[in-house]
Amino acid sequence: MYQASKQCERADIPACFEPETLENLVEKFDRVVVFCERIASKTLHDIAPVKKGEDVLVIIGPEGGFSDREFKLFEDKKCDMLTLGNLILKAETAVTVALGNIIYEFNGKN
Repeated sequence: MYQASKQCERADIPACFEPETLENLVEKFDRVVVFCERIASKTLHDIAPVKKGEDVLVIIGPEGGFSDREFKLFEDKKCDMLTLGNLILKAETAVTVALGNIIYEFNGKN
């Protein structure tokens, strides 16, 4: 992480945490943004911008999609469920696209 942060000229180094359940993880953040194919119709344009200092969890759908239980959890927790478009992306590609969209949409707005 140090080398990647240095290459990107980041002032801080991201933290890496131990694995935990999705239920516990969703509870820990101020806001949860879920990118899931097919079921979602909203995009980043349709939600309020990320606020400065807000702890945001970005969840990328797994290959094969989320389970019904996971969708229910997101609905119950009022998570923003968004689409990255009509294309089906590999998980590692979806991460790059999602974070690129977030940086483009919200950089410097708050």
